[in-house]
Amino acid sequence: MRTIVEGLNAEPFNRQLTMVKFDSRGGEKLLQTLSDVLGWIQGDIDHIQKWRLDILEGNKTAIYPVLEWMFDNVDRLKERVYLASFLTKVEVPVEEQSPDVLRVINLVEQKMQEFKEVHGRIVESRSDFVRAEDIHADLKAMTEEKEQLSRKIERSRRKVARRPDLDKCMTLAARLRHENEKNQDLQIQRQEQRNALVHTGQRLNRLERTLNEIERERETNDPRVLMNKMKFERLNKTDKRDKKDEASEDKLVIYRHQSTNIQRKKANIADSLHSTRQELDHIEAMIMAKKTELTEKSGKEKWFRRYSTKSTQKFKEIKQENINEGRGVIETMEEDSDLLNRRPKTAKPTTTDVRNLKSGAEELSNEINQKRSAVQQLNQEIESFYHEHKNENEQFYAKQAEFETSKERWKKNRKNFDRN
Repeated sequence: MRTIVEGLNAEPFNRQLTMVKFDSRGGEKLLQTLSDVLGWIQGDIDHIQKWRLDILEGNKTAIYPVLEWMFDNVDRLKERVYLASFLTKVEVPVEEQSPDVLRVINLVEQKMQEFKEVHGRIVESRSDFVRAEDIHADLKAMTEEKEQLSRKIERSRRKVARRPDLDKCMTLAARLRHENEKNQDLQIQRQEQRNALVHTGQRLNRLERTLNEIERERETNDPRVLMNKMKFERLNKTDKRDKKDEASEDKLVIYRHQSTNIQRKKANIADSLHSTRQELDHIEAMIMAKKTELTEKSGKEKWFRRYSTKSTQKFKEIKQENINEGRGVIETMEEDSDLLNRRPKTAKPTTTDVRNLKSGAEELSNEINQKRSAVQQLNQEIESFYHEHKNENEQFYAKQAEFETSKERWKKNRKNFDRN
């Protein structure tokens, strides 16, 4: 990964990537990076298309370089063909992938990986063997060169051994070698100084151009124009500062509005709390009044119950007496009526005098009329008694309903009071 990142950060890509950024890239970005690198390696697309056409047409300019490259890389090509025969994957359709087939595919991939590892170790051992042979050949060549140099040195010694000024010549040769090295150093220094002089001249020219431009601007510039320009810049900066202050003020205004709203809500809540407390006090006072009223009514209720019980009993007794009396009168009248009905059939008249009979009939009719009037009077008394006590009964039942309503209301108030 380090090699890839270094290559992408170099020319002509200049991606400025790190290993972490490159590792976090998605699939689409990696494909785009691969496409860019392949395009950079392939070079001109038009040239590639022309080369392909030349290959198809059998042009010599395209065939000869390919053949030359193949003969130069025969061993590598043979190795690739050999590896391809063992490392080519067989594509199996998805619908035919059973568990057994998947197990075989995984086993084949595992064996391919083992084959790659074994082949890599073999290649390394071969390269080590070739390297050892190269080192052995280099050592042999160096030994031969050493022998040749030894023979040359021996011949040179034999040649100069006869000269009387050998030491002087060796001293001069050492001085010559030293002077040559010194001359080389001086040449390097002179080249460096020339380069520095060139750079200094270029810098001087650049500074002179800058100075000339400044002098021309000084000649053409008017102090009033400069003052106006400075004023304009000052106004622009003042406007920017004011806008910035307004923006900050706007932010503060928002917070002020929020605080005002919060205070208003707080005051409203306090008012509602005060009104709620007043209402609670009022309700408590009403509850106490209701309690007092119900307490007072409870005594009246007992008295009213006793009074209603006595009145009912008295009314029942009077009514029963009237009914019994009416029943006795009715029974007497029924007996008289039966006697009168049976008498003409069973009894014989005591006299045959018409006047006596008329007077007896008148007496009977008068007696019957008196009985009827007495019965009517009793019925009227019963009806009047019923109507009189009917109002009392209605008042009693109304009082009883009012009492039940008050009792239910008192129970509800009691529940609300207990709940609060």
